[in-house]
Amino acid sequence: MIVKLFKMPKGMAVIVSLAALALIGYLDNITGNELSLSAFYLLPIAVITMNFNKASGVLAAIASAVVQLMVHVVWGGFFYPPLIMFWNMGILMAIYIIISLLISSLKVAVHQERENARKDFLTGIANWQAFIELAERELERAKRFKCALTMAYIDCDNFKAVNDNLGHRTGDVVLRSIAAVLQKHVRKTDVNARIGGDEFAILFADSQAEGAQKAMTEIRRLLLEEMAKGGWDVTFSIGLATFEEPPGSVDLLVGKAEELMYSVKKNSQNAIRHEVVRTE
Repeated sequence: MIVKLFKMPKGMAVIVSLAALALIGYLDNITGNELSLSAFYLLPIAVITMNFNKASGVLAAIASAVVQLMVHVVWGGFFYPPLIMFWNMGILMAIYIIISLLISSLKVAVHQERENARKDFLTGIANWQAFIELAERELERAKRFKCALTMAYIDCDNFKAVNDNLGHRTGDVVLRSIAAVLQKHVRKTDVNARIGGDEFAILFADSQAEGAQKAMTEIRRLLLEEMAKGGWDVTFSIGLATFEEPPGSVDLLVGKAEELMYSVKKNSQNAIRHEVVRTE
C-alpha cells in the first residue's frame, strides 16, 4: 500500500519532489529553530527513491540535507562554528541516506515478492494467476488491433505413473524439464505457464491457425524428445484453439482449448486436436 502511494510517472515524481522540497524549505525557514520539520524532508526522498533507482534516492537525500542546512544557516541567519556546521550536515546526510537506502530495499523486496507470487514455485515459469493477467492483457490488445489468438492446453499423459513408480522427485524433474522447453522455444511475445499439477498452457499472440499449428507441432516434438532423453514414458495431449476474432473473455479462450484437450485425452492421447473458432 505504501509503495503504491508513492508510485507515479517519473516526470510527475520530479515535479512533486522539487515542489515539496521548496515548500518544506520555505515553511522551515519561517518557523525557525523552534519547530523542527526534519521529518517532512523525507517526503521528496521517498518519492524519488520509489520512482527511480537507489543512486537517485541518495542524491535526493543529500539535496534534502543541504536545503535544510541552508535554511537554517544561510537564510535563517543561525550561526554555527564551521566544525559544528559540517558535523550537523554530515549527520543529517547520513540519516537521510540510510533512510533512502532502506526505502530502496523495501521497494526491491516488494517487487521481488510480487514477482514470486506470479511464478510457479517448482518450475519458475508463470503460474495460473499470472497467466490470467497476461492473457487478459493480450486479449484486450487483440480486440484493439483485431488480431487472431491461439490457445494451447497441454496435459501430460502417464504423469501419475512417473510419480507412482519413480517418485515425486522424478516427477518434479519432469515438470521442470517441460517448463524449460517451453521457456526456450516459445516466443517472447507469447505467454506460457504451468496452470495445474501436470497441465501447461501457451497463448500464441497474433497467431493464425497455420502458424500456431506448426509452432505447437514443433514444441510437442521437442517435448517428446526431452521425455525420451530422460527415459520417462510421458506424452502430451494437447488442445489447440484458434480464435479468428478475439473471444469475449479469457475463460472462453481457455475453456475451448481445455475441451479439445479432453477430447484427445479420452481417445488416442499423445496428439494435438486443433480447431478454428469462428464467430457467427
